[in-house]
Amino acid sequence: GSQFRVMGKATFGLKKLLEEAMECDLSNVDIISLEEVVVVLYRELPWAMTVEEQRRNPKVIEFCAVSSVMYEPLSSNRKEDGTTLVHLTAAVPENESVLQLVCCQMGDEALAARADDGQTALQV
Repeated sequence: GSQFRVMGKATFGLKKLLEEAMECDLSNVDIISLEEVVVVLYRELPWAMTVEEQRRNPKVIEFCAVSSVMYEPLSSNRKEDGTTLVHLTAAVPENESVLQLVCCQMGDEALAARADDGQTALQV
């Protein structure tokens, strides 16, 4: 399935253009700009993240750059301590947008996977 990231509200000029094309008043309508995001492989995740998200997620970026996983589909691959990409992402405060990018391509087993300390990503 496709994922979409909210980019922001449409500019005044775009709203006026839409009003003219649709021949209606959109003054009381919020028009939200969306961007389709495709993340299938580990190496694609950093490209789908904003600069701020990349800055806040250095461990996620590092994990995605490991040559043994970078060309693989997102899965519950583990680091040496048993943590998964979901664990790394969930450990960053207010990181829901990146967590959503990661979890969309993974199955339930990724959320249920336990690190060596016994914690699932939901418990991090």
